[in-house]
Amino acid sequence: MKLKGIQLIIMTAVILCIFALPVMATSMISVEPAYTEVWQGDEFTVNITVDPAEYNVYAASYTLYFNNTLLNATSLEKGSFLTQDGNPSNIQDPPTGIDNTAGEIKYGEYRVGNVPGITEYGVLTTITFQVIGEEGISQLNLSDLDLALLYSAPPEYVPVPTTLNNGRVGIAQTQSPFVISGYVFNEDESVCNDPAVNITNMDMGVEWMAKTNETSNYYQLALSSCADVIAGAIIRFDATSPDGSQSHVTEHTVTPDEVDAGGFKYNITLEPLRLPGDVNDDGEINSADAAIVLQMAVCGDYNTIADINHDNSVTSLDALMILQVVEEL
Repeated sequence: MKLKGIQLIIMTAVILCIFALPVMATSMISVEPAYTEVWQGDEFTVNITVDPAEYNVYAASYTLYFNNTLLNATSLEKGSFLTQDGNPSNIQDPPTGIDNTAGEIKYGEYRVGNVPGITEYGVLTTITFQVIGEEGISQLNLSDLDLALLYSAPPEYVPVPTTLNNGRVGIAQTQSPFVISGYVFNEDESVCNDPAVNITNMDMGVEWMAKTNETSNYYQLALSSCADVIAGAIIRFDATSPDGSQSHVTEHTVTPDEVDAGGFKYNITLEPLRLPGDVNDDGEINSADAAIVLQMAVCGDYNTIADINHDNSVTSLDALMILQVVEEL
């Protein structure tokens, strides 16, 4: 039965490879940088960029939404994306403009004449903001402008498939210590002494290792400045038992009250560590897991348990590695 199962998976993989249709890349409109840390009273800029991928872009437009209690947009400048080849372009006015009362910015631009579209990455606009709020995070969320984003060159002049990449702006608070602490427990709620607790600020991409003790299940991270953790920041906790048999990954969003208090307490309960490759969580690694991983690879899904070779992606190679393990069992 085991051999037949493996043969079936291999045959499925071959069929998928033969009949899989090529997938065209999608163009992207992005807020860059994706995250910006600022202080009250600061002035800063973000770019709205376009990556055409495999398309010819003739016209581009967007709406950007922001928190008008934290930010005030002061200028909207045309970039060089649609004119990088030397041909002119026109701005759609209206609706292009800044509306701080509504917390939105609208922009539309198109090339002039019978010319091809743009195929290279570039800056569509540059926006300047002034920070008026004291603390918090403002999303910079992109959307369409009257149902339009990117259009191809005439005579087709049709919508171009587009992915939107939003941004975030974090307003740091005054310099003061910030303490994150708590207790770690085993699955049965008994204390887990001397755990390993890694803490990551997901917005800033900064991580720290909390202090622990071999005679206690208490952990603590003392940061010299609350600028390292601001209201609205997403904090990830990655805790592991000393023997590595249990772990747990969880996230917490920091509140304004926690910033005012100079920290927060967060208890963690561990879970039994799943075997790498046991994607269906049945306690075994078998051909069913390989089939699931293969399906994930085809659909572009991701799961750390399925990422056998730890390359931050799930591919047919991960499924093959599971099959090799199954053969050895």
